Amino acid sequence: MLFNFSISAILKEGKKMDMFWDPIIKQAKRFWNAWDIQTLVLLSLTFQIILLAFGRRRSYITGFLIRLTVWSSYLMAGWVATVGIGKLSDISVGDPSLPDTNTSLKALLAPILLLHLGSPDTITAYSIQDNQLGAREIVETVAQAGLVIWILIRCWTYTSLSFLTLPMFLAGFIKYGERAWALKSALDQEAGMAISRIDEENAFHVMFSNLPQDIHGADLILKAFYRFDRIKPHLKNWIYHPLYISFPSLSIEDYSPIEVFKITEIELGLMYDALYTKTPIIYTKLGFMLRFLTFLCIVLTFSGFAVMFSKDFLHRKNVTFTFSVLAIALILELYSDLKLLFSDRAIIWAIGHHHQLRMERLLHFLVQFCLAKQRWSNRLPQFNLLRFCLKPDSSSLISMIVKCCCLEEEWKKYRFLAYKEKVPKELQELVLHEIKAVERQRGIKPFTKRGEWALERHDCCQELQWSIRTEFGRSIAIWHVATSICHHLDEADTSGEASLKDMSKWVSEYMMHLLVNLPEMLSVPSGHVIYKHLSEVIKLSPEMKDEHSACRFLHTDQPHDGAARKRKDPVVELGWLILPDAQELSVKLMMHRDKKWEIISSVWTEMLCYAAYNCDFDTHAQQLRRGGEFITLVWLLLAHQTDRFNLGKCG
Repeated sequence: MLFNFSISAILKEGKKMDMFWDPIIKQAKRFWNAWDIQTLVLLSLTFQIILLAFGRRRSYITGFLIRLTVWSSYLMAGWVATVGIGKLSDISVGDPSLPDTNTSLKALLAPILLLHLGSPDTITAYSIQDNQLGAREIVETVAQAGLVIWILIRCWTYTSLSFLTLPMFLAGFIKYGERAWALKSALDQEAGMAISRIDEENAFHVMFSNLPQDIHGADLILKAFYRFDRIKPHLKNWIYHPLYISFPSLSIEDYSPIEVFKITEIELGLMYDALYTKTPIIYTKLGFMLRFLTFLCIVLTFSGFAVMFSKDFLHRKNVTFTFSVLAIALILELYSDLKLLFSDRAIIWAIGHHHQLRMERLLHFLVQFCLAKQRWSNRLPQFNLLRFCLKPDSSSLISMIVKCCCLEEEWKKYRFLAYKEKVPKELQELVLHEIKAVERQRGIKPFTKRGEWALERHDCCQELQWSIRTEFGRSIAIWHVATSICHHLDEADTSGEASLKDMSKWVSEYMMHLLVNLPEMLSVPSGHVIYKHLSEVIKLSPEMKDEHSACRFLHTDQPHDGAARKRKDPVVELGWLILPDAQELSVKLMMHRDKKWEIISSVWTEMLCYAAYNCDFDTHAQQLRRGGEFITLVWLLLAHQTDRFNLGKCG
């Protein structure tokens, strides 16, 4: 009896829910049947705006939110536009002799969606792998253009509105073709195998010598473009002429460290543009012509539509909608074209025409604008291993949810990642100083050592080389803990080495960040085995309550790691016990009281250079779309100094 009552109650509740949802579902279906194509066009337009606004910003904004926004918009933009064109190919068409304005208005949306498939100038590829699909993109361009032509033929009525679809189709086809062209040329291996022409040096030399002296910074942009044009770091097999080694136009010896890094940042921006945007193809004669033709076609379509329906904007929904879409398309195109005027390549063009008075005034404004423009995040992530291991697990609601999703380690690493909001100029000076010092030792040989050159310069190679001849990831961990110990023991030190001490700590924690969060950039296995064992040891040592007490304890006492050894922890078997070696290293470093921070900073900088040099090109390129990494700037600096006769080996 009770069971039957329960069943009846459930059925009644189900009927109530059906009565609630049925009208909503019917209304949604009715709306979709009436406005399905318009909804898809609006969605496509929304994704275009998002990509135009954030596609380039991802090169200097870090964080999961912008990556998710750009990634989802990039995927959905193509899918929605393709579905929209598919829906338009199936619309009902009446007798061509009896023109139907609504059908013609819908037909005009097809080339607009084709325009959207071309994607904004700010993003043609989401990742480096997308550039390998250039040939496929050409096939898709032809296929989608063919489908749009079929739609226009079906809906053709020999009216003025039908003729307006022709310039819009041409604009969409050009835009989509530009994207295929950009993808195909980004990693063009045939171009990369060619040796660049040496006679182009004369043209650049003339541009350098004719630069206006009162426009500060123009030489930095020209220098960056010239260096990028000669090395072409985005092409793996690029070979340039050996005589370029002696060309003064490539030299940065006369520039300050800040200017050198600014030049390298501009190169980094040019590399991002070459891999992920349409910028390189637009700044060609054909690119300029196509861009002008595209803009002209959109203006012609918009103007013709405005004249044709000047009295119907507020009275007919389809007319209002189509006019709004055309207006937004024109605004987006105008915005994209204006942005081209403020790019680095626009300045290179303006430099060649600066002798005109108006152009010189414009050049002065453009240079100042572009020098202030951010090209990468300019942040130095910091990860302190001891602080990470000492901090107890959080009991917050978010932490419990993350734990249930088996993402506890990733969440904890994210929480303990700190940032230097701007790479200090002292660190830039240190890196350049160490690169020059190492260059004097190794000449143009490959960067195969990761601290030995520094130890040799400071006459302590025999004493400390054991700490760097172990596995690279383990070596980083040993030096990181030893640096933390020395830093805390030296807190009361008021010598002039304080700045060097801080820089050593910055590089140490940055390298630890790479080991834990981006091990692929160091070409080593994940560093999780290090902090897992270290956390266990610290838990067995109650004397370690915070980072300061842990460093003092580690300098004087042996941590309780016997339990791990007795259990034959696989971490121990792999030789990843780092604390005894870190303790020994810190003791020996503290004995070099007068120059310990010179030794530590030199070793860390050499490790950074080694990691940058040996990280493969694709990994560096992938980081460009995530805000960039400091190690990539170091890689680009080394690329001009290392293996000059075959830069394809560098990364």
